[in-house]
Parts: sequence; C-alpha cells; structure tokens
Amino acid sequence: PSGPFREEGQSDDLSRRQHRGTRTLRKTVGVRENSAKHRISVGEIGERFAAEFLVRRGASVLHRNLRVSGGEIDLVVKHRGVTIAVEVKTIVGRGDPLDRIDAHKRDVVYRSVAAAKVPIQRVDAIGVQLFPDRVAIRWVQHL
Repeated sequence: PSGPFREEGQSDDLSRRQHRGTRTLRKTVGVRENSAKHRISVGEIGERFAAEFLVRRGASVLHRNLRVSGGEIDLVVKHRGVTIAVEVKTIVGRGDPLDRIDAHKRDVVYRSVAAAKVPIQRVDAIGVQLFPDRVAIRWVQHL
C-alpha cells in the first residue's frame, strides 16, 4: 500500500532506506557520496562511530575487522589495561540494534574471540543507531 510519503512505484527496498538514512552521515565521516570507489556500508559507518566513541572514552583501537578462523571481530580495543573485543551492530532509524545479537551471534563472537591470536580479556557490544540528523550509541560491557 502506498503511504503519504511514498511515490507510486516506490518499494520498501531496504538498501534504498539505508542509503537515504546515511546520506548526511557520509558527509559526517568524510566520505564522498557520489563516488562508488568511496562508498561504505551502514555497518562500516557504525564501526567508525563506535571506534571514535571508544577513543573519546580513553580506549585505543588495536584492530579493526580482525579476521579469524570462523569469523571476524569488529573492533579490538585496549581500555584501562583490558583488551576488549567489541561486536558492533548498526541500524538506520528506530529500534535497538543490540536486539540483533541473538544466542547464535553471541556464539559466533565467542568462537571468533577464542580463535584470535590476540589475548582478549572481555567481550562487549556497541549498538549504533543512525538517524539523518544524529547518531545514538549504547555500549554494553560483558556481552
């Protein structure tokens, strides 16, 4: 059904919504919007915001997108002497991005941490909500 803000023939394509919601954010993170070479995903934008959020709180980023057998760790940071693996979930608009970390995803994250050659002492999660005019970030320690 068509709504008051939808033109005829326009679908609810998720990628279109994601693109619309991140247009302002691309400018915020220094990405040229019209350059295919510089396009980044919503997840990458969220990871950049999460890393900046942690750095502002005194953490240092050791690794980004650390590939290990069985998965990937979004961020590995050192904060107050503790090495932390951080799973970042990003959504555009309303809802809680951390709701997307279910039991299966938690198992994948912990298997990835076990396979990492970096000694990780804790696993945290950061939820990033992207809005056209702002960003909301929530950090949950001890996932």
